[in-house]
Amino acid sequence: MARAPSFSANEFGRRRIPECYRSIESWPSVDDQLLKDLATRRRYQRLSKGIELYLHQQTLACVEEATGLSRSRFLRIFNRCLEPAPDGRIWGLRACIRGARTQPLRRIKAIEYHGDARAGFQGAFNKLLREHPKIEERLTEELKGAGKEKAQPNRLHFREVRKAFLRITEELGIPKTEYPFNTKARGARALRRWLNEVFIPRHRTRWAKREYGPNAAQSLDYQEGRGQAKRLPTPYEAWEIDENTIDLEAVYEIPNASGDWDEIELQRAFVIRAVDVATGAKLANRLVLAQQASAEDVAVLLWDAISGVTFGADATAAGLLDNGAGYPAAMIPALCFAVPRIIYLDNALAHLADHVNHLIKDLWGAKVKLGRPGTPQERPHIEADFSVQARQLIHQLPGTTGSGPEDPLRKSAAVGIKDRVPVHWLAKALDCYCANANALPAAAAGYIAPLERLKRSLASGALAPVYLPADRRRPHWFSKPCPVTVKVDLRNGRGPYINYLYVRYSSDILARQIGLRDKLMWARADFRDLRTVLLFDGDGREFDTLHAQGKWGKFPHDVRIRKLHARLKREGELGPRANDEPLACLLACLRKRSPHSRKAALELAYLLEYLKVYGVADWRLDTDKSIDYLEAGESVALLPVNTTSSGAAPQLGMSPNMDEPDEQDLFTDRPIPRRIVFPRG
Repeated sequence: MARAPSFSANEFGRRRIPECYRSIESWPSVDDQLLKDLATRRRYQRLSKGIELYLHQQTLACVEEATGLSRSRFLRIFNRCLEPAPDGRIWGLRACIRGARTQPLRRIKAIEYHGDARAGFQGAFNKLLREHPKIEERLTEELKGAGKEKAQPNRLHFREVRKAFLRITEELGIPKTEYPFNTKARGARALRRWLNEVFIPRHRTRWAKREYGPNAAQSLDYQEGRGQAKRLPTPYEAWEIDENTIDLEAVYEIPNASGDWDEIELQRAFVIRAVDVATGAKLANRLVLAQQASAEDVAVLLWDAISGVTFGADATAAGLLDNGAGYPAAMIPALCFAVPRIIYLDNALAHLADHVNHLIKDLWGAKVKLGRPGTPQERPHIEADFSVQARQLIHQLPGTTGSGPEDPLRKSAAVGIKDRVPVHWLAKALDCYCANANALPAAAAGYIAPLERLKRSLASGALAPVYLPADRRRPHWFSKPCPVTVKVDLRNGRGPYINYLYVRYSSDILARQIGLRDKLMWARADFRDLRTVLLFDGDGREFDTLHAQGKWGKFPHDVRIRKLHARLKREGELGPRANDEPLACLLACLRKRSPHSRKAALELAYLLEYLKVYGVADWRLDTDKSIDYLEAGESVALLPVNTTSSGAAPQLGMSPNMDEPDEQDLFTDRPIPRRIVFPRG
C-alpha cells in the first residue's frame, strides 16, 4: 500500500495540500464519544473545529480563537496530522488525541533505576535490539524454524520464545546487571509485543506453517497476493475445471445365473466438472468410474460443455429435474458451441496432458491458467461448488464416508451393501443436481438463476460469445492428432490400413491406395466411440473416415475400454481368445475378479453402464460358463442410440431417448422407480 507523502504546512502552505485531503471529510476521524476523559474530548473537539476552519481558508486568527492555541502550536499539530500513518493514510484527526504518537518511541537516554521496579524501562527493549542487532537476527532465525536438523516442537508456546530470547541475549555477552536481566519480568511484555507487532507480521506465513500446519500457511500466503490479481471476468469468458472424489461407497447390481442380481462393492469414483466463473453456471458434469480421471475424460467433458447435454423425459417424470433446469449449451441455443477465453486448471496429471492443452490452446484459442500446486483458493467457485454438493447431497446418502476418516458421519451413515446407492442412480442424481442448480438463484449470478443471468447478458450485449468454427464441431477434433503410418500386408491379403491403439483401421478409399504404403499420416479419434477415426494427410487435408476392423468394429467402445483391454491382455488375464472375442473376454475377466477386487468392480460397472447406454448388444452373465456375446446382427438393443446432429453422445446415467421415459432397466430387467429413494441405515 502506498504511503502518504509527508510535508509541512508552514513550508508549502494550504495550497500545496493534496486535493484528496483538502476536505476534512476525507480525513481519518475519531469517535469522540468514546473518549472517557472530558478534558481530552473537549480538546479534540476544539482542534477538529480549528482544522476545519483552516482547511476552509479561514485566517489563523480565527483558528487561534477556536482552538485556544497559539499559531505555532496549532501548525505543529496540523503538520503532525498530515504525517503518514502505518495504514498508508495520513494520521488525520487521530493525531489530535492527547498523548497520540505519530512516530515510534526511540529511547536514547540510559536506563535509570527507580524505587518502583516497574518504572524507568520504557523503550529499553527497542534500545537493546538497536544496539545489539544480532539478538533480533538470531531470534528471528530460531523462531522461523530454519534447518532440518533442529528439533521443532509441534506448538511453540511463549515460554519457549522467552527462554530462547534470554539464552541468545546471554550468549551475546549482555551482563547480568543490564537489561533485561535486571528486571523482574526480564522483558516478557516487551518481547510479547515485539512478537505480535514485528515478527509475526513479517514472517506470518512461516509462523503459521510451524504453528498451525501447511494448510493454514498456504491459505495465509494466498491472501497476501503474488501478482496474480485479475479483473472480474464477464459471463462465459472464464471457466474453472476440477475433479473431486465422491465421498460415497456405492454398489453396482449385476444379474447372476439364478435369475437374481448381486451387489458388488465399488471404490469411490471421481466427478469432473466445468463451471462458469462469472455466473456460477455448471456447464458440464461427468462421473468417472475409475481410480483417476484421464485426459480423455477432460476432453469429453469439454465437448459436453460446448455441445450441450440433454436429459430424457424419465428424469422429469421421476421428479429429479425441475422445470427449466439444464445445462447452458442445451438450454440456450445462442451458447451452443460457444467457447471461453480463459480456463483455470489445477496441476492434476489429466490437466497437464498434451490432449487437454492442445484442445484448449490450439483448437479453442483460449488461455490455460494453471494454479500453483495445493492452492484451491485460485479456483474458489468450483471448490465451493464441490463443498456445497458434499453437504447437500453426498453426505446425506447412506454409505457416505464423510469428509475424512475421523468424521463421525462415516460411522452413523454406514449401511450394508444391499442398502447402498446403485452407481447409475448416483450418476443421475449428480447430473440432475447440477442441472437444477442452474435454474436456482446463485450468489455468483447476483442471486438470480445462472441461466437467467446468461440470457440477460446475451440480450443486453454484455455477452458476445466466441464460437468454435463450424467445420470443427465434431468430437473427433477434440483429440490431438496422432501420427500413424499406412501399412500394407499383401501376403496375408490385407490392403492398406493403419494401427491406432492396438487395432487396425481402414476404409474402401484407403484400401485402394496401395501407393500410400509407409506414408506418414495423422489420425483423430472420437474418445467416446473408437469405431471410427478421421485420417488426415501430411498437409492437414482430411483423407477419409476409417472404421475399426474385426470384432472391435462391431460394438461401441471408448478409449478407456480399449486401454483396459490392452492392459489386461498384457497381464495375461484375458486368456488365449483375447483378440477373437475382446468384449466377451473382458466381461468374463472383470466378472470373475469383481467380487474380490473393488477396482475390478469399478471397471466392470463402467463397462456395463457404457454398453447399456449405447445399447447395441445383449449378453448373459453365467457363473459356470463364459459370457456369450451375441453378434450385432442378432443382438437385442438395450436402449436406442441417440444420434443427434451435434454428435453429442448420451452421458453415463442418462437415458439417450429424449422422447419416452424408460419403463424398466433392460439390463437387469428390474422396474425403475419414478423417484429415487435412498434408505438410511
